[in-house]
Amino acid sequence: MPRPTPVAAEWLEPQLSDAARPLLYGHRPGLSDLYGSLGNAPRMLSAWLEFAWKIRLDVTSPRRLRELAIVLVGKRFGAPYEVAAHTRMALEAGATEAELEALERWSDTSLFDETDRAALALADAMFANTVTDEITAEVERLVGKEQLIELMMTIGYYQMVSSVTQALQLVPPAAS
Repeated sequence: MPRPTPVAAEWLEPQLSDAARPLLYGHRPGLSDLYGSLGNAPRMLSAWLEFAWKIRLDVTSPRRLRELAIVLVGKRFGAPYEVAAHTRMALEAGATEAELEALERWSDTSLFDETDRAALALADAMFANTVTDEITAEVERLVGKEQLIELMMTIGYYQMVSSVTQALQLVPPAAS
């Protein structure tokens, strides 16, 4: 079955909630393929944008840590659109090329500190649906309850994002 054709920004903008409209473009020009595709359901895109930006900007956990977990989820899921978008964001947040290259083997390298390792263990466990009390206790010990919940919600949200980008068959834009 063909995937929905992305809608035009001119049509979409007035359809969005007042809260979502300023979030549509993020920090770059042009409508992304993801948002254009989701724009076929403007109310759902409004909810998507509001939640995405809430867990991106209104949190206390370090952006670099969240981006590492997001890229790992995208890689585990096999979602190239998500991996490409968040690799750029991870680098902007302070992750290194070496860390991103070693991410899928995070437990076998010394590139990651104790907090990174705990968050990446949580991401892997959530992906495999094998989260244990030991994993959550370790993350909580290192970052506290609030950041534990932020990480869980970020990881869970980006599992959904990876699934949707795959269902829509989105491909990363060509590198410029």
